[in-house]
Amino acid sequence: MNCTEAHRFLHAYLDNELDIAQSLDIERHLETCAACRESYDGYQELRDAMKGSSLYFTAPPQLRQRVSSSQRQRDRASFMARTTLWRGLGVAAAACLIVAALAVLLSGIWRSGPTTSPGGGNALSQQVFDSHMRSLTANHLVDIRSSNPDAIKSWFHGKLNYTPYIYDISSDGYTLVGGRLDYLDRQNVAAIVYQYQGHNVNFFLWPTTQGSMPVKMDTIQSYHLANWREEGMNCWAVSNASPDALQNFARLQQSWA
Repeated sequence: MNCTEAHRFLHAYLDNELDIAQSLDIERHLETCAACRESYDGYQELRDAMKGSSLYFTAPPQLRQRVSSSQRQRDRASFMARTTLWRGLGVAAAACLIVAALAVLLSGIWRSGPTTSPGGGNALSQQVFDSHMRSLTANHLVDIRSSNPDAIKSWFHGKLNYTPYIYDISSDGYTLVGGRLDYLDRQNVAAIVYQYQGHNVNFFLWPTTQGSMPVKMDTIQSYHLANWREEGMNCWAVSNASPDALQNFARLQQSWA
């Protein structure tokens, strides 16, 4: 884990929002990086200071009593209003309201829920989509910017327990931009970044013991995902380029492999 990644996850680490693997990565980095450790200590001191009693105002007993009394009166009035309303509604009207509410809820779930994802289940395709979006919105598309596959492979050496295959397919319109270290399926994985006609393509790959699988397509919020398995690798590509462009990208990766 480098300093950029550490700062990216530092607040989540302080709030105990990371899983065990990510927390261990952060802790190992803090043991060796004085700058990140100083940032961590500063955030911790700020949190401790905000919990101090000097920042809190203790209301006098009279004020607490008046507030409690007002709250009870308001709750009583609200309860009486709700009771009167429900008594006035007939059984048929109540049933219509419930049916309408269920229709709206189911419509929202149908429109916004995750689609059936290929090969890895809804959770994994959502992880891939989320990682792609983070790389765009957090201005963290690459850790190493290079169009040289060998240079990118060398950068990954020692950061992963496998060597990702990286190909120059610029002659087919997919320009190699660089690579970064990402986290998917509870492990560190390689993210190889290409560009196609102004669209960023994130290509994730990591080892798998499952057999080969042909390309399967999925769509989440107008972004297209392609998933396949080959050469002992689980492969995912995601982009807002057209489905045909993403399928062609997968075909090129497979033909090189």
